[in-house]
Amino acid sequence: MEPHIPMWQILKKLMTLHLMQMKGYRSPFNFFQLFLSFSFHKSYILKHTIYLLMVVKIIPAIFLLFILALSITPVTGQTLEISGPDALEAGEDAVIYATLSNNSTPIPVEIINFSADVGQISSNGTTNASGVATAIFNSTEAKSANISANYGSISNNLSINVEPAEVNLIDWSCKTQALVVGNISTINFTAYDTYGNINTTAPMDVEISVIEYDNSISNSSTLSLSAYNYTGINITANSITSNYSTSVHPFATVLLNSTFASVVNLNVSSGTVSNMTNITYSPAIPSILEIKSYDEEYTVNTTENISVNVYDRYRNPINNSTVIFNITPPINTSYNSHIPYNSSEIHPSSTITNIKGSAIASFRTDKRAGDNIINISVSENETLYKEISITGIADSAEDMHLTYTPSLCYANNVDSYSLSATPVDQFLNPILPNGPNIKKQVYFNGGTTKIPLNPYGTATTKVGPTPYVENISVTASFRNETGDTGISNSTNVNFIKGELAQIKLFAIPSTILTKNLIGNHISSIRGIALDEWGHSLSDVNISLVNTNVSMGNLTMEGINETNSINTTTNSAGRFSATFESRNLEGNCTINATSGDIKSSTIIDIHDSPFITSWVNITPATVDSGDIINVTTVVSVEGELPVTRQAATAMLTLDKSGSMDPDSYAGTPLDVVLVLDRSGSMQFLGTSPQQPLTDAQTAAKTFLDNLVSNSQVGVISFSSYYNIDEDIGLTLLNSSSNKQLVRNAIDAMESANGGTAMGDALARANDALINEGRNDSSKVIILLTDGVATSGDDRDGSEAIDDANSHGITIYTIGLGSSDYIDEPTLQNIATATDGTYYNAPTSSDLQEVYNSIAQNISDYDVTDIEYGEEGFTPYSYKAEDVNLNSSYHYEDSFWINKTNINDLKVRLDWINSSNDLELSLISPSGKIYGANGDTTGYYFDDRQAIDIDVRSVQKDASIYSGNPDDS
Repeated sequence: MEPHIPMWQILKKLMTLHLMQMKGYRSPFNFFQLFLSFSFHKSYILKHTIYLLMVVKIIPAIFLLFILALSITPVTGQTLEISGPDALEAGEDAVIYATLSNNSTPIPVEIINFSADVGQISSNGTTNASGVATAIFNSTEAKSANISANYGSISNNLSINVEPAEVNLIDWSCKTQALVVGNISTINFTAYDTYGNINTTAPMDVEISVIEYDNSISNSSTLSLSAYNYTGINITANSITSNYSTSVHPFATVLLNSTFASVVNLNVSSGTVSNMTNITYSPAIPSILEIKSYDEEYTVNTTENISVNVYDRYRNPINNSTVIFNITPPINTSYNSHIPYNSSEIHPSSTITNIKGSAIASFRTDKRAGDNIINISVSENETLYKEISITGIADSAEDMHLTYTPSLCYANNVDSYSLSATPVDQFLNPILPNGPNIKKQVYFNGGTTKIPLNPYGTATTKVGPTPYVENISVTASFRNETGDTGISNSTNVNFIKGELAQIKLFAIPSTILTKNLIGNHISSIRGIALDEWGHSLSDVNISLVNTNVSMGNLTMEGINETNSINTTTNSAGRFSATFESRNLEGNCTINATSGDIKSSTIIDIHDSPFITSWVNITPATVDSGDIINVTTVVSVEGELPVTRQAATAMLTLDKSGSMDPDSYAGTPLDVVLVLDRSGSMQFLGTSPQQPLTDAQTAAKTFLDNLVSNSQVGVISFSSYYNIDEDIGLTLLNSSSNKQLVRNAIDAMESANGGTAMGDALARANDALINEGRNDSSKVIILLTDGVATSGDDRDGSEAIDDANSHGITIYTIGLGSSDYIDEPTLQNIATATDGTYYNAPTSSDLQEVYNSIAQNISDYDVTDIEYGEEGFTPYSYKAEDVNLNSSYHYEDSFWINKTNINDLKVRLDWINSSNDLELSLISPSGKIYGANGDTTGYYFDDRQAIDIDVRSVQKDASIYSGNPDDS
């Protein structure tokens, strides 16, 4: 209560304000401050009048104040003051004090009335001697309480903030507790006290536990929550992260997002009060399909398991997803069996994933080798599909298949068979090489020819050509890395006769007498049916006709017909008839016809005596090595008065070339040996340098598998190519020439530097193009133990193009482990030029490789080389039990009849000696052939007795010897 102000003070105040205005204090604020030094009891009208005084003329204001002052009723000096706490917890009692006084004098024993707009308060209280009355206030509703104290017309108010009590309950709300991963769940947490008031200030913590399918806790974290805040929680398989932002809500809001399929447990606590809820996140639709637990290769007809896992986009395993399997067997290729077994299978064809998202099926590879295609799909997502290829590889070898093309060949010395040997397993799948390793190969005819398996598991060799009608038996044996397997097979190929191309018809003798003269009236008509290559044909129908029956009569033994006779050639392709003359002189033609083929012979019939001769050779058919009897007949026909003269016959042997020592060698060979001498070729030792020394030895042995019509050149390379001794392409027609090539191989520089393979091949191509013979087969044999590191054309592409343009075949040899060799490049160079790539794991394998190449490029069996053996006229001379004298010398002389001998061969064989014998032949003219003379036709066979060589050491020349101790 404000004290009473006498009117005179009010008037005095107003006059003071007026004087201040007149002196220039015109600011209403100044007047306002001065005026407020007085207090008026709830006189709002008076106060507004004072404000008016500040802005209008003072006189009207004074008049108005005077009128108002008359109406104001004076009050006493009583006051009522109220006090209490500013705040309290809901349910807590608070004491409210009211003090009644009159001009600061306490007024006792007066009743004060109390009231409150919320809660409860004792309504009356009596002032004590100090003028103080009390009341007890209590509210369970948390809000601002307005408390009033009244005494008569006097009252006063007090505001108390009723705050929530301690948290007694934490409630939560959530629209859904089951979601798909990647979606947000909104959870509201509200803290209440005992009276249901929301406590927005109590601290709250949330403990987050991520529970996996096996009830194990994979991750956990504890965060603080508060009302009027959003707490974003993001859960992945490996982490829990959070972020905060404000809200307008009196509760804590959690925005939960999980990409990890799990049960998220939220345990919220405040003090000792807590509550919890679970939010379940299930996987999304299948999005990832993974195949596990299988190898890319299995043996054919093998059963194994395959495991697949189905995940959603967040890699959550999906339970109860349907996985569908199907399998397609291998297609027919050159790499597998021709039999379509269709035995591949997979079980079950449909299955359900477990809680880990895993499904297992059992598959069996087809009996046919090749790619088994397995298709895997998930029914819940049509776009989720995978295809895998599992290769069935051949089982162990059990048999050898032999095939050949073409189906037949003629004995024309041109046609040849391509014979393919394929080791196969029990299901007829070819045994493919693990790599181009020479250890997997096929031996033909007892090991004389060794061919590595090609990528299709086949070794191919050539049989023929031959001019002879014959049946050739070929045996193929399989050898792998463990050695001979005992698996082999044989087949026969036939070189057959052709169709009838000619009929040879002869009359022997071709001149006879007329029937009326004494002498020979009979001519033997002999014929033979031949194909175009001169092979006799049996069972050929022949029509034999005498064109002039007046000259004589044509008959055939066993046939009643005369002069027009139908007959068939015998097993030797021959037929014969007899012509007997009549009395007429002249010529008679005998025709032999078979289809469109016709031949004739003419018989001269004389009516006067004459002398005739002819040659009779028996037997009519011979085998190689048989003796032929040649009889020359000289006859006087008719009564001719002459003295019979002596006749001399000479047998002239063929000098066309068939008697050449190497007539069996076939097409001449031009060969360039390209040898690696890079630094790695001395990797295994320097005294001697290995594997360089073994490579040189193998190359020299290779020379001994070539015959005298071969030409050989040598090129070595390291960082650049080099011609160590420029011998060009040297013909191996003499031992001295062969020694030149040997010397060139031995002259290779020390192993050092890089590997300029491309440059060396280019030089080898140039040598064959510029120096090679037109009728020769041109071959390059490349040996390297590494990767091209120097020079140009390191991939060999230019060398391939150059070789193919000029008909050059390149054989490549990779020496050593395939880990250090650029095998793809070597294979490509060989394959692209119709050659073969060989791998020699060690330098000791090189001779075997070179021997196989020698056989492959030759038209003859290199195991049958007998220098000078073929085509020579035998001459009976043999020196036996030769004893060398003290000077290690033996000499003998012998005579030959030059009219009977066209070629001379002298051969010396010896055993039980590690020393060489030098031979020479001295002609009657004094010319020396062989050692220390003309070495043409002189051969020294020192090939090593490895598998491909089956002959003893021998040398062709004369019987002159040097010191055997000399090397």
